Amino acid sequence: MLVSCSRGFGREDAITAFSEGNPEASASQSECVVDRLIDVYEVDPVDDSRLDALESELEAKPSSAGFEVEQFRAMFWCGLTEDLESQLAASLVANGIAPERVECVAGELSGSLDDADLDVLLDGKMSDQFFGKFFDAAERCDAIPAEGS
Repeated sequence: MLVSCSRGFGREDAITAFSEGNPEASASQSECVVDRLIDVYEVDPVDDSRLDALESELEAKPSSAGFEVEQFRAMFWCGLTEDLESQLAASLVANGIAPERVECVAGELSGSLDDADLDVLLDGKMSDQFFGKFFDAAERCDAIPAEGS
């Protein structure tokens, strides 16, 4: 539930809203995500008492595509990688990684990603950098697909 009262929607309200919607997030992860989103939405760091744009995005059902991307990035950089690793696992199996090796590869790969790699995951356009990281992760996990897989 979002707070709407005369004092406005502030950082603590946003943290509470995020925490309620993401119970797997620790208190520090929730703070981290909200602080990153505050940076994206250019809220005045001295007076964060009104987070109108962020409040609107949190209330929107569904959220805008741009907000979902920014929240995904913030969650990833704040250590909330479980959803990403689950998505990677499904893709890895579809691309020939043995099911018993998927968890290792997904964990290794998610631990080496940067912003450009997140773009690959979001838009599906493979880059040489991402492919190299995938190959390295698969090699470290002894999960290189056999030819013809």
